[in-house]
Parts: sequence; C-alpha cells; structure tokens
Amino acid sequence: MSNFYFYTTTPQYFKGQVVAYILKVFSEDEETQTKCLETKVFPVRNSKKYKIAADEAEIYGKLVVADLMRNEVQQ
Repeated sequence: MSNFYFYTTTPQYFKGQVVAYILKVFSEDEETQTKCLETKVFPVRNSKKYKIAADEAEIYGKLVVADLMRNEVQQ
C-alpha cells in the first residue's frame, strides 16, 4: 500500500501580526483517505525576524516528509 505525504505551513495571526507558524504533516492513501500525522507550532521569537520561524517550519516539514517517504520505500 502506497501513501502520499505532504505538509502545510500556516501563519497564525494575533492583532495583525504573525505570532507563529502551524505545521501539519498529512498522509493520503490510495483510497484518498487523508490523515493528519503531526501538528507542530513554530513560535515567532522576534517580531522583526518572523521569517526565521517560517523557515524552521518549512525545513522541518521537508525533513519529516522525506523521512516518511524513505521509510515507505524501504518497506
């Protein structure tokens, strides 16, 4: 059984400013059943450098999906 893995990053706003990025990792099987495997929050630690949190979320998402795909191939 083959799965398709993907992630999304969504900015979380409070009073017009980005305060965090929400990362969600999903799995979709051949029957198009989508399941959320993980949700993780990357808080913005410096309001002037909010892109750092966005980059951290993106890198984490790419690494997790790559690891899931690698494990799928090895099975």
